[in-house]
Amino acid sequence: EPICVGVYGVFNTDVHLGDTVLVAGLNFQGLIAVEGLKKRGASRLIAVDYSDAHLELAKRRGADIVLNSNNVDVRAYIRELTKGKGVDVAFHSCGYWNPRAEEYFDICLECTRDEGLVTSLPDIMAPIKANLHRFHHHAIEIRFNALMHHGPEYLKRWVPRLMKPLVEGVFDIKSLITGSYPLSDASAAMQKFNDDEDQVKILLKP
Repeated sequence: EPICVGVYGVFNTDVHLGDTVLVAGLNFQGLIAVEGLKKRGASRLIAVDYSDAHLELAKRRGADIVLNSNNVDVRAYIRELTKGKGVDVAFHSCGYWNPRAEEYFDICLECTRDEGLVTSLPDIMAPIKANLHRFHHHAIEIRFNALMHHGPEYLKRWVPRLMKPLVEGVFDIKSLITGSYPLSDASAAMQKFNDDEDQVKILLKP
């Protein structure tokens, strides 16, 4: 399921040759997006996260620029980089209970050019504030790629397509497994994931 969600996000994010792309949030799906959107034609891919370990993984997966939001003013950097224009496409992948969900969604919205695209992948479990006026006034398109909330027939059609790039070796998934525990230690694995922000995906072995 996590792989399919990430690949579905890549499939539904229109990136064209030469585009400048921002990926904000380098969780499991965000790192899949870095690799996938670069291979789809992004000429300049900017990866943003709060973990240097995640940023290093993004570099190895093709990111051209990596920014740690703890010590870089991401909005100012992108304004200068793009001469005030903004990125063509922004991919938001920081949600659920992550306290940075609103910050990273806002970064995507504020850093996207007029008539650009913002795509948001994860569920966001707490209300956030967003400047919807900017979406409207600057004709920015927003997409929420909620794969797992479609019906069974939709998933039956899509899942084989989404797994094909993995079978064909397009994505490097093994490097995203940052820990491994026996199934009997599931509670310890969950605690590790909760406490260590550098974790991406922990494997439970039966």
